[in-house]
Amino acid sequence: MLVVLGAVAGCGAAPAPSGSGAASFGDAPLLVLPSTAGTKQVTVWTSPQPPVKGVNVVRLLVTDAATGTPLDGLGVQAVPWMPSHGHGTAAKTLVEPQQGGVYLIDNVYLYMDGSWELRTTLTDPNGDGSTPAGGAEAGDSVVPVFDVP
Repeated sequence: MLVVLGAVAGCGAAPAPSGSGAASFGDAPLLVLPSTAGTKQVTVWTSPQPPVKGVNVVRLLVTDAATGTPLDGLGVQAVPWMPSHGHGTAAKTLVEPQQGGVYLIDNVYLYMDGSWELRTTLTDPNGDGSTPAGGAEAGDSVVPVFDVP
């Protein structure tokens, strides 16, 4: 009886991160989007690509929209959100900054079919509204949309 209860309790639990070291990304991006402020361009890859129901890894390349310069040192937060149902997921994403304006987002848990947003904020490293080298501004965002079959 205790085994059955443990199994049932685990049904709604968030999955463990997939480990972005095992992720592979193709050459062609899934999306290229401007940030809401228009100051950045964000190129998006997923692993697997296109994203699937379950745990995915997302790779972002963030560059200055005017110069194409990669923007390192940003604070990046990402929240999977299903707008048609008004909910997110129980899993917390893990952001791993890389070099050259690249940010890996692990544990992007898309647990049901439909359209998902990855509500992503891009903030300066000081969090105080100052502008770091490369022209990144505080409070900018981008929202890639994924259709999960």
